[in-house]
Amino acid sequence: MKIFISVLYIILTANSSAQHGQHSSLIPRTTFITGEQRFNFKLSTSGKILFFQTTSDKILHYCFTNSPHVIHNITLPFTSFNWEVADNDLLVASQDSVPKLLRVSITGEQKQISIPFEITKLKIITGEINYFFALDITADSALSGIYRFSAHTNSLNKIAEPQPGKTILFDKEMNMVAANMLSAKEINDVLLFDKHNNRWDTLVKGTTVEDMFLGGFTKVISVSADGKTIYYTTNNYSDKTKVYAYHVQTKKTETLAQSSTVDLLPFGFSTDTNGKVTSVVGVSAKILRQITDPSVSKDFSFLQKKIHGDLSYLAKNKDDSKWLLRDLNGGPTKYYLYYRKKMKLQYLLTDYPALENYSLSKRYAASVTTRDGIKLPVHIYLPVTMDKHHNSIPDKPSPTILYVHGGPWLGVTFWNQYFYWRNFQLLANRGYVVIVCEFRGTTGLGKKFVAMSYKKWGSNMTNDIIDIAHWAVQQKIAKQDKVGIWGWSYGGYAAMAGLAFSPQTYACGISMYGIADLEKFEQTGFASSDYWKVRLGDPVKDQQMLHDFSPINSAGKIKAPLLLTTGSIDIRVAQSQADSMAVALKKLDKRVVYFYYPDEGHDYVKNESWLSFWAVAEKFLSNYLGGQYQPAGSDITNSSLVKVYGKELNVY
Repeated sequence: MKIFISVLYIILTANSSAQHGQHSSLIPRTTFITGEQRFNFKLSTSGKILFFQTTSDKILHYCFTNSPHVIHNITLPFTSFNWEVADNDLLVASQDSVPKLLRVSITGEQKQISIPFEITKLKIITGEINYFFALDITADSALSGIYRFSAHTNSLNKIAEPQPGKTILFDKEMNMVAANMLSAKEINDVLLFDKHNNRWDTLVKGTTVEDMFLGGFTKVISVSADGKTIYYTTNNYSDKTKVYAYHVQTKKTETLAQSSTVDLLPFGFSTDTNGKVTSVVGVSAKILRQITDPSVSKDFSFLQKKIHGDLSYLAKNKDDSKWLLRDLNGGPTKYYLYYRKKMKLQYLLTDYPALENYSLSKRYAASVTTRDGIKLPVHIYLPVTMDKHHNSIPDKPSPTILYVHGGPWLGVTFWNQYFYWRNFQLLANRGYVVIVCEFRGTTGLGKKFVAMSYKKWGSNMTNDIIDIAHWAVQQKIAKQDKVGIWGWSYGGYAAMAGLAFSPQTYACGISMYGIADLEKFEQTGFASSDYWKVRLGDPVKDQQMLHDFSPINSAGKIKAPLLLTTGSIDIRVAQSQADSMAVALKKLDKRVVYFYYPDEGHDYVKNESWLSFWAVAEKFLSNYLGGQYQPAGSDITNSSLVKVYGKELNVY
């Protein structure tokens, strides 16, 4: 009898867990959040060795490309450093209190390079150029400057006085040719060095601000080996960013590449051994590559057929016979070595090994047309168990979460960053379709697309996300009564605005450090500027609009449950924004979960915070959308999370 009761108890407990969404086969939260990340990949000049760093330690790692599964370590005598590849060895500059320059061999030998004067700062500022490197050395006033270091003789020669604020590009003789420099308005300028008069002249003055979220679209991307041609991108003269070639001797500029749909970006491009730009890219859900030199047409045509995600060019070896490539697929980035003569593609490794043995969601690209005819790129992640047809449509309409990014000008490149995709993959693993939304205002699709967002936060921008939700239902991707919305920063505002201005659309929402009161936001030091007046609204002239667009003033219209979270040391969106919204909802007897982190700012940085956030959010989403969740365990108590509201909603 006791045995029967025990078995019955186990069955009932298992049934209860299944009803509430628990599942033993879920990938643990810690696997998504705390795994080792590999980054800063660099190929040796021969192409036979791949070097990289990891987040879990302060040492360098490498593998031979013919046996990439065997990882070797290089331990250094300091913890803060920057480095470049010198032949098949490394040149390492320490950033510790006592700067040092080391020549490091993969055999373990480490030789300190003698610098014949006392220095206080040291940084390597170029990769290898004909066996030379450029160093930025800070010493006393007479000796500080830019130095040329010979990898053959280990000798140093000063070539220029200090160049503060400039990212310099050199020709093959290590002469300064061009530079990127942040102006007083914090916008990129392109500079041209006049060696005859020993001065910098402005070639292109940046004009747009929003694209600085991506590092700026006005930028030098390459210079020819002879220093006679400068390749740069800018959107100064057009809606979409174009690629230009400036010929120094004739002072003439030619348009190298342009697109009618996307900005051509100052990254992701390829060059030949002479510095000539051979291809460039833009992004609209997918990477769109334009060939600017026919010598690489055959290569990219072959590679597009072999790499199933987005093909990303990263680097080449010294003679351009081997390329280091990436497969960007919405999960761990896969690295490949491509042998150009053989047209052979070799898989090397991923940048997030903790997930290598799991089945992950495949990312699909799609386009949504809004009610007023604007085309929006989106990404769709389907749960592995719902992706039998491999066509971006689940086997049946499913619980769906719309993710709205921050900025709102963050732009399309964040999609491939671990900080973001780990969350999308976690949610897909819990059984949700995840739609990563773009909307008017994002960067990468032209200046007009950005300008369409000005003073439209609570109208057209909010409608864009609503239209994506309706599209997902119409396409039988989303289950009509099981659509949630989630985001942080501007995305947090969008989640609250969606629930307030279209309460029939969403079953629940999650707002992380979002803006609830636009009027009070513009009274803060961060947002009280002409920049925000133009883009969000003038606090005097547009006071009524700001009031109407503030979710806190429509809290009474919210029907769906809302999860709020923020950090106490956020200097962009004050904690009072979440405090006020939570109090307003509570007074109206709305379903609200609210917790905060005393030690977090804007964008949580601690793993413990993300683990505890998802411990609560998984249960919250399971309650209202029906997906699976991993029980909290000790993830909440191991963090600084402070509970305010929501205990009665069974989420903690």
